[in-house]
Amino acid sequence: MKQRGFTRDDVGTLAMQKAILDAQIEAETKALESLEGSICNSEPSNAPQPSILICDRCAIDPSVYAEMELTADDIEILTGDLSYRLAVSRYGGNPARTHESIDDIRCSSLVHSVVILTDGVEEWREDDGVRSLYDPWKVADVFRRKLAALRIPYHEVGEDMKDLGERINWVVQLAGLE
Repeated sequence: MKQRGFTRDDVGTLAMQKAILDAQIEAETKALESLEGSICNSEPSNAPQPSILICDRCAIDPSVYAEMELTADDIEILTGDLSYRLAVSRYGGNPARTHESIDDIRCSSLVHSVVILTDGVEEWREDDGVRSLYDPWKVADVFRRKLAALRIPYHEVGEDMKDLGERINWVVQLAGLE
């Protein structure tokens, strides 16, 4: 967001949250087109080996910050987009399952998402001059409510698992990659 000219003062604006959402959707779409293209274009008997895509954020992030700062109308603008609803569906949620085509349904069902919420851990905060420095425990609470409202299953990691190696092993197990 720094490259787009946003600063921390913009965190509570629709413009910044929409830019974050658009960038996340674009990044996920590019990665998933590559993964899903190889899956959806192959015969079931020749299905490729499982691939993994790890994102350190998701399309839900800007909607959480929007709930903390923006009006209901602005939140509706942010979350009313088809790309947002498809992302929520991909994460395992149910925003009003709307697919553009039968291929969206077939291919999205081949994507297994594991959502991990990081709880407030002071050492994990980074001040780059653009990121929000909201109370991380408050942000985590809003995330929990948002994920529950969207019926997205999730796991949490926080103070009890600060060791990076331990967190990696835990995520590998959750993703069924072990």
